[in-house]
Amino acid sequence: MLAGVHDVIVAGAGPAGSVAAMECARLGLDTVLLEKHGIPRAKCCAGGLLLRAQRRLPVPVPESLVEREINGFAVQVGEHREEFRLPKPVGAVVKRERFDAYLAEKAKEAGSQLIEQSPVSDVVESSSGVEVQTPAGKLNARYLIIAEGATGRLARSIIGPYPTGSLATGVAWDVRCESDPGSSIELHLIDTPTSRVKWNRFPLNGWVFPHRNGANIGVVGQGVGGDRARREVEKIASRLGERVGAVTVERRSAHPLPFAPRRRLLTNRCLVVGDAAGFVNPITGEGMGYAFQGARIAAEVCFAASKEGGSGLKAYSRECEKELLRDLRAAALIGPPLQRLVGVVDTASFFRRFKEDGRLVEVCGGIARGEESWQTLARLALVRFPSLFFGSLERPR
Repeated sequence: MLAGVHDVIVAGAGPAGSVAAMECARLGLDTVLLEKHGIPRAKCCAGGLLLRAQRRLPVPVPESLVEREINGFAVQVGEHREEFRLPKPVGAVVKRERFDAYLAEKAKEAGSQLIEQSPVSDVVESSSGVEVQTPAGKLNARYLIIAEGATGRLARSIIGPYPTGSLATGVAWDVRCESDPGSSIELHLIDTPTSRVKWNRFPLNGWVFPHRNGANIGVVGQGVGGDRARREVEKIASRLGERVGAVTVERRSAHPLPFAPRRRLLTNRCLVVGDAAGFVNPITGEGMGYAFQGARIAAEVCFAASKEGGSGLKAYSRECEKELLRDLRAAALIGPPLQRLVGVVDTASFFRRFKEDGRLVEVCGGIARGEESWQTLARLALVRFPSLFFGSLERPR
């Protein structure tokens, strides 16, 4: 086991943890990256990597890791399907086990020390640092960055539990397709519309993210049982099969996902990043861009604190508020009314009008590319709402 007192220990070698370790090492901090599993490891995730996220990533994404370039999206509500082609690509699809292994390797190349098969069983925090217990012994550091995901025990024991009702269940299947699934991602609004506006609930929705020879399909929602989730994934697979021929399931996975930030993000010596912090968009479920940005902020705050000779981590909350939380709150503000709106209008008319509104589609594409913000969409939605709502009320008979 590594001896001495390190500057930073990062627990968890997912995207947030690996980028945090990479950025810490690049700043000259003595950094140790711990991963409780071996690398690569499977992950329940669609694998969407928007340009918005790529621009926040400190290393390029190799072409060898890109399964598909995303050139459009489709929305499926019941039997109605609306296709949206975009003038410019908005991102790519990757397989998480390969992408995560790449980021962990880049963290090593930057100078961090990676230890696999090393779960953290206990942490003792003092005024001068942290003592981390692993199967191979104890490690000491000035700071600990927790990146263990939504259900990691460390964040819960050190920072506190997630806000009540903020976790959702995700179920994903990797499938092989008989023919080309195309270059559009699909959004399936299953429990949208909701019967009423639920400000703190994420309704069951699904996705299809195309790969080179197949796709990742799945659903995510709060308060959803395993049997219901499986049935809905089967329906998505059936619809996909109608377009691409035979669909063969190669792997199934499930995992809880956060849909609200933690109320606390730090202690005197510890920070949470990525899913451990709850940095996931409450409309799209996208978390990569927030993971990379939060990881950079965490590294810079640890670097500044180490130079000052004290703890000094409070700047992390301020910077996250400015760069992340305002954006997430804007998305949370739009989500519930949009879910209810789809329930009281004619779906075909609504999405046709949405599609015909060039500015709305432009802003949505701009958000994916990192050129626009959710705050812009929230302001635009207030202006466009009357036209979208009243123009879509008539239901065909």
